Amino acid sequence: MKTRLGSTILSRIQPRPDIHIRVLTHDTDPTKEIAILRVSEGAHPPYMHNKGDEHRIYVRTGAQKAEADYLQLNALYDKRTHTLHPATGPSMHHAVASIANDVARAAGTVLGPSFDQFANAFIKIALQALAQP
Repeated sequence: MKTRLGSTILSRIQPRPDIHIRVLTHDTDPTKEIAILRVSEGAHPPYMHNKGDEHRIYVRTGAQKAEADYLQLNALYDKRTHTLHPATGPSMHHAVASIANDVARAAGTVLGPSFDQFANAFIKIALQALAQP
């Protein structure tokens, strides 16, 4: 079970995530097994799920998952390729992107690359203002 489960997961997710699988025998029925799967946060987001001809990137919020939108994908790539300022960190960038996306949806528009440039400039100016006495 452990090998089959691991092979299935690793063949459907790119880049390959760091996973740990532990298989236990069910207490009341020794013919049944329970798999415990631990997936560490990866250093190379985003992670793409492949199933047949479908390729999707998901984000998780609590117990919910949804396909990543433009701003979420951008934040994932930023997390992978850039070291963000320690005062903002990935969570602040993600929060700004999420709020902006909610505003855009409410306005019925789609945010593009120009908004991401605006958000990054806004964060930079805000950090400069905070650094001043």
